[in-house]
Amino acid sequence: MKVFLSQLYPFHDKLEKNIAHLTRLIEAEDRKMSPHDVLVLPELFGAESSKTDYHHALSMLARRNRIHVVGGSHHEQRGRGVVNCGAVANPSGEIIARYEKLRPYGVESQLGVCPGKSTAQFDIDGCRVLVLICADFWYSEVFLSRLTPRPDLILVPTFSISSRPAPTAARSLWRSMAVSRAYEFGVYVGISDWAYPSTYHQLRSSSVAGLADPRPLRRDGFFSKLGRNAIDGFEIDLSRLKDLRQHRNRHAFLSDETLMGRR
Repeated sequence: MKVFLSQLYPFHDKLEKNIAHLTRLIEAEDRKMSPHDVLVLPELFGAESSKTDYHHALSMLARRNRIHVVGGSHHEQRGRGVVNCGAVANPSGEIIARYEKLRPYGVESQLGVCPGKSTAQFDIDGCRVLVLICADFWYSEVFLSRLTPRPDLILVPTFSISSRPAPTAARSLWRSMAVSRAYEFGVYVGISDWAYPSTYHQLRSSSVAGLADPRPLRRDGFFSKLGRNAIDGFEIDLSRLKDLRQHRNRHAFLSDETLMGRR
């Protein structure tokens, strides 16, 4: 199984423009994708699109590329409020899960975005997947409350906006957090983002996309960044992950099994 992470540039406030740009990238790079793989899009990939248009676009992407698609998110109008939410489509184009941002961040709160209530948990050929939108990944109470049963892969669509003049600090913090989560809980963590200097309400993104691997083959490989790549694929080795968990459990060095669910 592979997880295809993305770091797109620039951000468009129209879903159709983001779809067109992503489609050109996939075709140009000729990525070999399969129904066992998953493509993760950045937060607000769907911008302010309607639920109908957003779901239709994700279904089309999934069917066309024969891959699972975690569709980042969009701002969905619900009555008088707005929720930052997203959906997952399987290779047949069926919407199999939906998720919401539980803790709107900074400028979103000022724009009237309301807290969501649900996260997505689904399965791809025995790989348990959890989706958390951006800032939700940073809050311990949110993170820990969504870890039963224990996921194998945590996917984080983000728009890493920062008020700092340069992206260096945000990148370091995001990578440190991802590696810490991955190692403590024995999971893979995949992050998709908008590339610096994409902007949202005059705030720039920080290019934090990449994969945290709790048991890398290389000593320096705990976090593999996308760098200048718009899309990159990473292998998810469940047997290697299982061996790591068993080894750490034998040494009483695995996070609380009663909290996490046994595996």
